[in-house]
Amino acid sequence: MDFHLFVAVVAGVLVVGSLVSLARKGRVAGAQIGRLRREVHTPVDPQAAFDRISAMRGTFHVDDADASAQVVVLASSLSPSSFGFLYPVFIHADGGGSRIEVGCHSKFLVMGSIRSSWHNRCVAAIEATLGPAAGTRGAIR
Repeated sequence: MDFHLFVAVVAGVLVVGSLVSLARKGRVAGAQIGRLRREVHTPVDPQAAFDRISAMRGTFHVDDADASAQVVVLASSLSPSSFGFLYPVFIHADGGGSRIEVGCHSKFLVMGSIRSSWHNRCVAAIEATLGPAAGTRGAIR
C-alpha cells in the first residue's frame, strides 16, 4: 500500500470517528447495560445516589437522566486513546442502600483493553461521588 494512501485512510477514520463521537449522545430511552458491566453497592438511598451521579461533571458528564426510572447516562469525551464512551447507570434499591449497575459502550471504534480501562475509571468516579462506603463487587461479564 502506498504510504500516502495509508495516511489518507487513517486520517479519514480519525475524522469520521471524531465526528461520530461528537454527534453521538446517550439517551435514557435506549440505555442498555450490555456485556461489560460492573456493580457498585452503597448505603446511600437510591434517590440520593441518583442526585449525586446526575450532578457529575468533568471527565464523566451526564448526557441524559430520568429520575422516575433512576437511570443516568454518563459519557466521556474524545481522548488520545479513544473516541469516547457512554456509560448507562441503573440505580436499584438494595436493602437500606443502593445497587448501581454501570455499563460501557464505545461511541465509535475501540481496540484492546481501552474500554475496560475507561469503564474502571468511570466506576471509580461514581464510587468517589457516592463516598467512601461505596464499593464494587467486581466485573460482571
